[in-house]
Formats: sequence, structure tokens, C-alpha cells
Amino acid sequence: MWDRKCKRYESIGFVVSNTEMKVVSLKSGKILGPHAIGELRFKSQSMMLGYFGNLEATKQSFDKEGWLRSGDLGYYNEHGEIFLLDRVNELIKYKNHLLSPNKIEQALMINPAVTEVAVVPGRDLIKLSSVLGEEKKIRGGIVFLDDLPKVTSAKIARHELKRVAKNITHV
Repeated sequence: MWDRKCKRYESIGFVVSNTEMKVVSLKSGKILGPHAIGELRFKSQSMMLGYFGNLEATKQSFDKEGWLRSGDLGYYNEHGEIFLLDRVNELIKYKNHLLSPNKIEQALMINPAVTEVAVVPGRDLIKLSSVLGEEKKIRGGIVFLDDLPKVTSAKIARHELKRVAKNITHV
């Protein structure tokens, strides 16, 4: 899915004591080994048991065996170091593929004229199917903004960008 040659991911460290971690395939739900990318899940004696009064949120947060779904996409290496790549809920689903906005952003940042970039799903912005045929239809587009919206921690406000993208009807 990802070519790790595109970016040198830095380890975030190791699993803390008295905590277990597994990496689960997003497609098959199977437990993965070293260097295989999937959702990171955790289990610990001191972990929360669920959300008080919210059974639905609890069901969504834990798998059937009681592992906490972190929502983080990543992997571990043969030394047990953990590497984060993306958030599962930020992945863009297109047909039977999961696309990483992070990977697309990295590719765009290679261009020295690009100082900041954010990728979010949006509507079909340009439709050329009548001219080039359905298989050549452009299924996305580029929108230039004066400034990217930020949250107080200076991170890009992706939820705001998604709102902006949904409201764009053409470029």
C-alpha cells in the first residue's frame, strides 16, 4: 500500500510496560507482523472499559476481543519500534482502494514551489468523461487557498477543509 521510500518515518518509540499492541489489516481484519501496515490496537489492565452511558461508542472503540481501536495507521519493526503513518479516519476511499492523504501530500511537497499542502476528499471537481471517456475522468482537483485553516495547536483543520471541498462545484 505505501512505499516507505517516499518518507523516512521516525519511530514514536515502544509499547509501554503492561500494555500489548497488535496491528490489524484494514481489509482482512487479520493480525499482521513486522513492517505490515494496519490499524494499531492496544490492550492493558489499566485501560478504560468503555464510555459511560454510551454503549454504541464503546462498541465502535473496541474489537470483539476487547482491544482498543486506536484509529492510528502504522506498523512496527523487528525491534518493536512503532511507526505512525496516518489516521484511519483520514484515509480516502476510492473504489476498492484506501488512499493516504499523507502520501499524496508528501509527493506534492517535493515541488519546491509548494510551501504547505493538505489533501482531503471532495466532490468530482472536473468532469471530462464526455470528451475523454469515463476511464479518463478526473476524480479530484486542486484548490488553492490563501491560507490553510488551522486549529489552536497550529495543525491543519482537516474538518474545515472537508467542508470547503464539499462546497466547491467546479474549478
